[in-house]
Amino acid sequence: MTKENFKSKFIKSIDECIKFAKKFIIDELPGKIKINLYRRDKEEKFLRLDIDGALEKLYKDGEVPKWIDIAVVKVDEDYTIIACIYSDMFIRDDSMLQFAHDPLSPFQITGPSCPNAVDDFKNKKFNLREYDEEKGWPKRPITS
Repeated sequence: MTKENFKSKFIKSIDECIKFAKKFIIDELPGKIKINLYRRDKEEKFLRLDIDGALEKLYKDGEVPKWIDIAVVKVDEDYTIIACIYSDMFIRDDSMLQFAHDPLSPFQITGPSCPNAVDDFKNKKFNLREYDEEKGWPKRPITS
């Protein structure tokens, strides 16, 4: 996959996950974005990256993670925070990506995690401002 193609999918995935998150959260989402990355196999995380900084971690000489789950996880005064948890396996062959036939692959859109799923689904929408991004990836993402 070319870096330009990967970046295009990344930007489209960010747009899609923001649209999806708006169905579940009360918060207004600021137009400025920061990205948190969490690698599945390590205790490795990178917080508050811009798109180019995230690309440097996710795209390595034509190889990309086999899968990347992407979701809006936090809102503050200035930024919408997008989290990406990604596979420890980096691959070059696009046909080996998880969900290879999906036009956004390797990205899979997930929703914001509910603090208390039973109560929050009764109310439909919840507040993301209470999420503590330092604790890492949400425990129960909603899948699209």
